[in-house]
Amino acid sequence: MIKYNGRKFIQIENTENEEVSIQTLFEYRQEGNIISVSYSDGEMIQGILIAI
Repeated sequence: MIKYNGRKFIQIENTENEEVSIQTLFEYRQEGNIISVSYSDGEMIQGILIAI
């Protein structure tokens, strides 16, 4: 299993609809097989994703 806890990622290019830009920072946390991601950029205060 890949360990995501504490990793940070950025986009390398904007999406077509520009919902996510190269300024968006994704910060990963992991507890067992549950992964949560918070993300933000200059315009978006905070978004959250949760995955198994």
